[in-house]
Amino acid sequence: MANPNQRFKQLRRAIQDAGYRDRDFAAQMGESGSWLSNRMNGRTPWQVSEALQVLTLLQLPPEDFCIYFKDCATR
Repeated sequence: MANPNQRFKQLRRAIQDAGYRDRDFAAQMGESGSWLSNRMNGRTPWQVSEALQVLTLLQLPPEDFCIYFKDCATR
């Protein structure tokens, strides 16, 4: 099971690899920098719709949802 903090580190890396700074990425999402910070630091959980929007903006396939947002391993 992946550590949530590790997943968010991977997400931050993906955001940076796509050429965004956090504030600019949040603006693309229609949100503020503090909105993104709260989610990346685990203070506020990601909504599924937000996560899917992130994947779309980063041009990542929906299958990557489990990499960045939730442990989807089967039991």
